[in-house]
Amino acid sequence: GGIDFSALVVLLAIYFLRDVRLWGAGWAGREFYSFAWWSLWGGLLITISMQIDVLGVKVFTNAALSDELTGYYRAANLIARPAMFFAAILATSTLPFISFYSSGKEGAQYKAVIRRALKYATILLIPIPVTMLAIPGAILDIFFPSSYIAAAGSLRILGVAAAGGIYVVLLTRALQGIGRPLVAAISQVLGFGAQLVLFYVLVPRYGIIGAAWATASALLLSAAILSAAYLRTERERVGLSSLAALPALLAYGAVLYLFPHSSAGLTVLDVLVASVLYGLVLLLTRVVTTVDFTILYSSLPSIGVLRALEPRLRRIVAVLNRNPMPAGGSGSSDTNPTSRQSGG
Repeated sequence: GGIDFSALVVLLAIYFLRDVRLWGAGWAGREFYSFAWWSLWGGLLITISMQIDVLGVKVFTNAALSDELTGYYRAANLIARPAMFFAAILATSTLPFISFYSSGKEGAQYKAVIRRALKYATILLIPIPVTMLAIPGAILDIFFPSSYIAAAGSLRILGVAAAGGIYVVLLTRALQGIGRPLVAAISQVLGFGAQLVLFYVLVPRYGIIGAAWATASALLLSAAILSAAYLRTERERVGLSSLAALPALLAYGAVLYLFPHSSAGLTVLDVLVASVLYGLVLLLTRVVTTVDFTILYSSLPSIGVLRALEPRLRRIVAVLNRNPMPAGGSGSSDTNPTSRQSGG
């Protein structure tokens, strides 16, 4: 059945692409090798880095324990992976805008889009790795039997890997969008090479902890290279505003760690309480403004109840920003799309 379906897909692809001259500006064209080829590898190696670590545990651990350890590590890997999946969605949704603005006459507007993407990745996605760092055992207890607590140490380290991976995904797509896919691909090759070497060195001695550190090191290395390349090529600077979300993230992690989480119910309550505090700190420190609220709220489904709540919620945001809204106004001084950005 699978072979028949694959054959059908190939035949349909040939039919619908029958008018495409691949030997013209397609695969034989210079653009393919200078852009598409490197874009392919830049994206492919990100995916491989988050998958091959399971294979590394299987291959490099003691044969008598490899199946058990691989199962534990696989559980931690499954929990860590969604953060990068969500980052890929955000990166894919902003890529067309980055590409459009960078190739047009809009000046440096594409930089504002990249800053916004990094900011929203920080405030919306980084709490996921922070949760893994703070309460890895409690998170595992929700999804797996109690014996999987053995994977808690590796899940904590994979939280670090996921944090680096979020920025790897976003910066890779950003560099591809502005026409520099080769830089992104080189960073992935270097990170992947380091990961393989570290598997060989760390996994036989430290088991699943070593595999987690190998993956984290590879992704952090790639993130560092991508960040340096982007800052240099685009002449961007990193200021203290890049750390604007740090107090809120620290408060979130502290509440998670200190609040009781001895059962699944308490863990869920812990996350809810920490999330509320996190949101309040973001608003009180003006990391999230009414402009951000409008952008993020507009992405929600256009449902009557949600639309009716929007003005009230915007007023609450303005009050917490200590910037009360004038009658009929937007209530934010954040009119510059590049102001008060926080990124990775």
